[in-house]
Amino acid sequence: MMKGILLVGAVLSAGIAACGGISGSSDFGGPGGANGDGALGGGDGGASGLFGDGGGPGGGVTNACATDHAAAGLAPSSLVFIMDRSDSMSQQSKWPSCSAALRTFFSDPTTQGLNASLTWLPYVAPNQRSTGSNPVFSCNAADYTTPAIPMTTLPNASFASLIQAQQLQFGTPTLPALEGSATYAAQVGGSGAKVAIVLATDGLPYGCTGNTAQTVGAAAAQLAQKGILTYVIGVGTATGNLDAIAQGGGTNKPFLVPTSNPQQTEQAFLAAIKTIQGTLGCSYAIPAPSGGQTINYGEVNVVFTPAGGQPTTLTYSADCSNPDGWHYDNPQSPTQIDLCTQSCGTAKADQGAKMDIVFGCATNGKAQ
Repeated sequence: MMKGILLVGAVLSAGIAACGGISGSSDFGGPGGANGDGALGGGDGGASGLFGDGGGPGGGVTNACATDHAAAGLAPSSLVFIMDRSDSMSQQSKWPSCSAALRTFFSDPTTQGLNASLTWLPYVAPNQRSTGSNPVFSCNAADYTTPAIPMTTLPNASFASLIQAQQLQFGTPTLPALEGSATYAAQVGGSGAKVAIVLATDGLPYGCTGNTAQTVGAAAAQLAQKGILTYVIGVGTATGNLDAIAQGGGTNKPFLVPTSNPQQTEQAFLAAIKTIQGTLGCSYAIPAPSGGQTINYGEVNVVFTPAGGQPTTLTYSADCSNPDGWHYDNPQSPTQIDLCTQSCGTAKADQGAKMDIVFGCATNGKAQ
């Protein structure tokens, strides 16, 4: 059984994520060292150590608990966008307003550290035009597994030219678009990224066999069971039954964007995306221990140290009823540590803060 591992120096400034394997060093007896060696301080009371000579920051976490450590950073977060480009988006300036908001978001400096892809709804084969009299949009989920822009690190200006060049098309095959995007999202999530789907549309599914709000909601529910949520942005007034998709996708209600004023439409659409970005939270991947050892998940603690401040051990909160706490992504088979809303917001707001994940001491607030 592994006695302890320390994940040191996950600095929470946007876009900075130091990743590494587990170090073989167990130098916790001497003064706190640089680059993680001896980071807990020890017998000499190293001032630069996490705890120095004064013991732990609460929750029973002390220098004696940790015998090994590893550097780690925030797990990557990715958004898979499905953007409606159906011909009804030409009404009430919906397309100019929403496309402008998309371009702003993808190039926004505050998206640093986030990844995104973009898929069009509907998919129409190159050099073809889908109209009511020529409905050539695809109902094949396979056509939606490859985004128009694959997963890309933000901010990135490459989205702008593609968005500006789009021609609106007939058809709203939402079910195959979600099914294809789900396959892509699962591939992205397989690399360890935290992934969510963002479906932005001005109306209900149309065209293709079995393509209804209820069947799309059922598909979104299957995806949510795998840990990939589906957020829905409804643009305009023909969006009432989109609730079924948001509920199935685990996000409760769609974001509704009014279309009475083009400027307000753009602002509301952008605000919805930014809100979704904020829900991605703070996640830390749990590394594999060295030497074939195993981790006791009842002996894990998360220690937050603000810039220039003292370390504090956060409390485990499985349902985040304590917004200053943390929890596992999957209590039965943990792969990540997720901060709750308030602790995540506090961490993000302090660019000089550190989040240390300490193994070996009984988890603060968790029933053993």
